[in-house]
Amino acid sequence: MTTPGEDRWFWRQNVAYATEIGRAIQERVKTFTPTTRALEPFKNRIGGALDTLTALDRFAKNDWRTDGMTLLRAMYDAHLQALYILADPAEADARAQLFLDYRCIEQRRMQNLLERNSTQLAQTLLRSPRRAEGEAEREVNFQRLRPKYLTKDGKRLRRDWYEGNLYDLAREVGLESECEILQRDLSGAVHSTPAALLAGASFSEPEHLLLVGWKLMFRVLGRIAQHHGASLEPEHEEIVRDAMTNLYDRPTEEAR
Repeated sequence: MTTPGEDRWFWRQNVAYATEIGRAIQERVKTFTPTTRALEPFKNRIGGALDTLTALDRFAKNDWRTDGMTLLRAMYDAHLQALYILADPAEADARAQLFLDYRCIEQRRMQNLLERNSTQLAQTLLRSPRRAEGEAEREVNFQRLRPKYLTKDGKRLRRDWYEGNLYDLAREVGLESECEILQRDLSGAVHSTPAALLAGASFSEPEHLLLVGWKLMFRVLGRIAQHHGASLEPEHEEIVRDAMTNLYDRPTEEAR
């Protein structure tokens, strides 16, 4: 077991590494592309969840492991989407644009939901004079973008901005076997399955959640740096390389 002082040093060091990698990336980014715009919210989501995990580790008086697993599940989803955008440099901007434009599809789905919902909130929103503002433009955008998100049979809109499901994304980025285990484990905490509630958290120590969270962050930062051709210090390259190894495999000396 490490001492509280050692733990604080370790987490501060990770923050410093992430900051330095981010600075190296920024030095290479000269223009804003769909890829840079799409990746920013993913970085913010993962970074914000890491801050929350750190706060739980420092201040929570209860066993927060199951709560931490729900956060880690959101981070894992976000990081797979980010890695998928970056997996093929030739397709990065196109995939990023699919992510950005899908907001229009989600807005239409929410509108459809409200129109058939009987709650007072839904009816108030539908009667709001602000609803008409921009509605014609939103409709034009929806009709223009809709064909990009149709299922293969062309009969309906697909569930997400990407084709397939999260396991398909994991397969695209070489993490399918990891995702099969971790996704099921973390989803149990999110959905309060019998196994998750009766057996309790599968992470033996709270700090293990933070370790995984930082691995996800360094995976994304490393791939962004690679995409922009950013030069990293040798120690940073090693951190990224280690982060990309399957969580359930022991790294070999050759891989290191």
